[in-house]
Amino acid sequence: MSIKHLTPRSPEELDSHERTLFSGRLLREMTYDEVIELRNLIIPISNGFIDQHRKIAKSPFHKGQNVSWSGRDGRKHSGTLIRLNARNASLREDNGYTRWSVAYQYLIIN
Repeated sequence: MSIKHLTPRSPEELDSHERTLFSGRLLREMTYDEVIELRNLIIPISNGFIDQHRKIAKSPFHKGQNVSWSGRDGRKHSGTLIRLNARNASLREDNGYTRWSVAYQYLIIN
């Protein structure tokens, strides 16, 4: 399938094969300076994602771990870590129903 024969559509409407062909065509048509500028935009973004994953990997927390924290109401809660996000941990309270998103600095390992 050639991109030239496609009807104009937004990139979101293209399937993955068409997107690959479209982006390859765009890259081939770019000048060297445009490619370098694009590279300079992409690398800091990807480095940010890598840094977030490194922070999570160094974290003393892990999935399934029992922790406690104080809620906004001042009451102490306890639960299990179900997901480690970049800034917050997703938790399921011991009652099994309530889910919380709590910043790491407020968590205490039980």
